Amino acid sequence: MPTPVSPPAGRPALAHPAYELFAAALSLLAIVNVVLYLLIPDPALDTILAVMNGLFSVIFLLDFLYRARHAESFGTYFVRGFGWADLLSCLPVPQLKLLRLFSALWGGPAVAGCRRHAHLGRLRRDGLRREPLRQGSALLSLLLMGVLVLEFGSLLVLHFEQRAPGASIVTGSDALWYTLVTDRTVGCSSCSPSRRPW
Repeated sequence: MPTPVSPPAGRPALAHPAYELFAAALSLLAIVNVVLYLLIPDPALDTILAVMNGLFSVIFLLDFLYRARHAESFGTYFVRGFGWADLLSCLPVPQLKLLRLFSALWGGPAVAGCRRHAHLGRLRRDGLRREPLRQGSALLSLLLMGVLVLEFGSLLVLHFEQRAPGASIVTGSDALWYTLVTDRTVGCSSCSPSRRPW
């Protein structure tokens, strides 16, 4: 019988440890993006990171609303459970994504569970015994893989194509659009710059 993961004081408990791992992974990816944004001054790269920052802002806002709604006490969650950091990280300012460190390292039930169980394997093994959790884990894994493919696929395409002679992918929006249509298998005939939405 798996032992339920109890959250730190002020943090609402979530039914799925897989969701907590998904949120922590996105938080760490957002922090990596801030580091890239600060260390590599490239307008094309900034475009990709700005789009991903906007996507993360929407996801983090939904995460904040979910946690606020399911908290036993909103005030306790907001102050002691680092809800204020969750809310500020929803703003579309890349540097504010660093506040996700509070929830990823100190506030998340998955992290507390990992400390208690000593490693991720036990948490994953205990949680994946339940069928609904397995289905949720598969969906969250697909969502995470989609985000990773969109970001790192765009970065790699931009890196290899940007300075190639006669390249048609020279900006961040070109790379994002190429990765999006290739990932969705709609083909590259729609990759012409006039058909991009941005």
